[in-house]
Parts: sequence; C-alpha cells; structure tokens
Amino acid sequence: MDGDAKWMHTPVAAKATTSYTYSSWYKSNTTTEVDIQYVNTAGVTSYAYVGWLPASAEWQEFSMKFTTPADASKMTVMHIIAANGWLQTDDFNLIETPIVTGDDDNFVANG
Repeated sequence: MDGDAKWMHTPVAAKATTSYTYSSWYKSNTTTEVDIQYVNTAGVTSYAYVGWLPASAEWQEFSMKFTTPADASKMTVMHIIAANGWLQTDDFNLIETPIVTGDDDNFVANG
C-alpha cells in the first residue's frame, strides 16, 4: 500500500489566535496520526502535526487543546491511517476554550 486514508470533517470557520478543544472517540488496529489543516485569510492551506495515537481494540477518548494561527479563517481536524488496517471514529466535539489570565490570587477571564 502506498499513501494514506483520512477521516476529516468539513472545514469550519476558525477565529484567529483562539484556543479550542477538540475531542472524539476512536478505535483502530493500527497507530493513527492526528493533524489540523488550516486555511488562512489568503486561502493558503497549512498543516499542524498533533501526534500519534496507539492502536486500540476498545473505544478510547482523544482530546487536545490548541490555538489557531494569527491568520486562520478555517480549520479541519484530520485522523489519518497510513498503514493497512482500520479506524472507527465517533462522537466529535470542537469548542472554543476560554483563556483565563491573572495573577495567583486574582484571576480575571479575558473578554
């Protein structure tokens, strides 16, 4: 086999320099890779490597926090299988994550 197969959702609008949390459940019989595909305001596509997930015969939850680039306009999370095998995915969630700032005793949430 040469190449790979990807599960990816339809691109969604992304706010620039914004924190998000993505989660989903998966099971597979081979190691898989997770990447994020960004499209910037000029229409140029770029990719961010997230990491490898181990094979799992049982459902496993995957969750990550990330911040979009300063010029992001759209994004897609990709779950990639690059070897012979199978991958099942389910229960996807992508939410904007509030960023909390402040000193040790006086936290003030950003607006």
